[in-house]
Amino acid sequence: SIYLRQPEFFEVHGIELWSGKEAVSVDTSGKKVRFKDESLQEYDHLLIATGSRARRLQCPGSQLDNVCLLQTPEDASRILLLATGKRVVIVGASFIGMEAAAFLSDKASSIQVVEKAKFPFQAALGAQVGG
Repeated sequence: SIYLRQPEFFEVHGIELWSGKEAVSVDTSGKKVRFKDESLQEYDHLLIATGSRARRLQCPGSQLDNVCLLQTPEDASRILLLATGKRVVIVGASFIGMEAAAFLSDKASSIQVVEKAKFPFQAALGAQVGG
């Protein structure tokens, strides 16, 4: 894993970081998040950061030079170089895929986003948000 900040950074800046917790529901009217371990956290403002782990496609052609994963800043630079002025296909319509599509929208000649779910963000946020 790549960490942009050491744990001490969060403590110094008054940020309470909970990792390894799985949220199972959000009560937006009561401003509470319920976790799998049955604990609750109240909030004033809620930011959903679901995280992501890139997976290489398992299909013919997935090893070609112009098929890229986006995991590092170097990957992003390479994708920008390859995508400028070209037709781009992005597999995955969650946060990273949709942000990549938005960023490349004025750089690529066309962009197609392919997603197995019916709506963007459906896996992370459900059909009500994604649709």
